[in-house]
Amino acid sequence: MLGGSAMRLVKFAKECKDKKLRSFSSYKTKKKLSEVLEKYGIVSCNITRILQFIPPIHTINESAPEFKLYIDDILHSNEAMQCEYISTILHTAVSMMLKEIICITEGKQNQATIGIYQNLLQCRSACDMNINMNKKKKKVDDAFDPDYDYVYGIVSTGTDWYFILHSTEGIYSTSRTEYRISLTEDALKDDTKLRKNVKRVLEVIVGLLKDRAVGSEELATKKRRVEEIIKKK
Repeated sequence: MLGGSAMRLVKFAKECKDKKLRSFSSYKTKKKLSEVLEKYGIVSCNITRILQFIPPIHTINESAPEFKLYIDDILHSNEAMQCEYISTILHTAVSMMLKEIICITEGKQNQATIGIYQNLLQCRSACDMNINMNKKKKKVDDAFDPDYDYVYGIVSTGTDWYFILHSTEGIYSTSRTEYRISLTEDALKDDTKLRKNVKRVLEVIVGLLKDRAVGSEELATKKRRVEEIIKKK
């Protein structure tokens, strides 16, 4: 996990349209995307070939003021833009769990696959950075492998949400599981389904935050924690 406040991620999400990370956003062709997955032993451009995992969740109370505020924001916005929805739901998650956060990529509509590839590069970079930081620490727990780390990634088009687990030893995603917040006019007329889907996505985001908050404090349990998450699938 990258250091710093979770609010830095929210700020990044708001500026993602204007300030792209060139080293990641340059991966836009199928050839370059295949090269990314080949590094993980996947000879295909199909994101569903990535091993799946069930992300940890943190139960959200629909009566929470932060949750109500987000729903009201959706229902009363005439022209809420895609990036605004992403930053708003992240801000909601952060307000429920004020800790450090993960890598995020905004994918354009119908281009979530490219977003996932770019996010994998971000996550790998974050892992490498964390490992280097751990090696520089003067005191390291003997039970902790300084060459091992993991981070979570989020890719969203505003309506579709994908979650990634990137560890030193492998990658996992939720590309076969639907996490979707429909923002069509018909969907907004009855907020029952909207509330259900928003709650589901928020529970995952806050769950990832909570998991990494614990993981960053208990370095010796990182590898064991990933093994536990993978076994749940």
